Amino acid sequence: MKKIIFIAFLSASFMSAQELSTTSGIVTIKSGASMNVNGLVLNPTTDHVIGNNNSITMSTTPITSNGNASMSRVYNYASPSADFLGTIVYQYEDADQNSILDADAVLEVNVADQWQNYADSDGVDNSVTHAFSSAVQISSVTASSSAATLTVESVSDNQLLKVYPNPVVSQINIAHNERIEATVFNQLGQHVLTTQEKTIDLSSYSKGVYTLKIRNLNNNNTNNFKIIKQ
Repeated sequence: MKKIIFIAFLSASFMSAQELSTTSGIVTIKSGASMNVNGLVLNPTTDHVIGNNNSITMSTTPITSNGNASMSRVYNYASPSADFLGTIVYQYEDADQNSILDADAVLEVNVADQWQNYADSDGVDNSVTHAFSSAVQISSVTASSSAATLTVESVSDNQLLKVYPNPVVSQINIAHNERIEATVFNQLGQHVLTTQEKTIDLSSYSKGVYTLKIRNLNNNNTNNFKIIKQ
């Protein structure tokens, strides 16, 4: 496996590498700059520091969690990153998809040993993009299917949160036996509707990709799903 080692203070607007390793010194991606590590593009809105003796490597072994599997492209930090604020773009090849459809792909980020899924905002094949408005500490990055994420919220009576059907033609159903609030956003991130109903009528909405954010009103846990409206 090829490795390129950077021992430098990074301030260029763009840098590409197959892998990133810091052995003495630090790498700083300046606010507004961009670094591409073999398809993982980091574009911070505040300076992002990758400290001493850290590295970003890419594995072709999918992550399996809760009976679900990720794409066959997983980026791992040797040590958790400093808090990242900005945009992450996860780029992948067709061979990496592991039967996951482009339209279903969501970003998966391992934060403090917990996988969290984030909706795609670009709607482009072979790419998953998410802009973080709150800082996250990153250990690993991959992508999964919105219908089979690596983290699924457990609820009472050992039931799971489920959203179906997806793709949807008219009504979408939320299977959850606690009180919820559902918010729908369009592909531009604009608010479409908010409801506490578990059946949502989307028949009058345009075809396209929507994000469904479900918040458990009892504990404020949230899950995001990419919804394909046909």
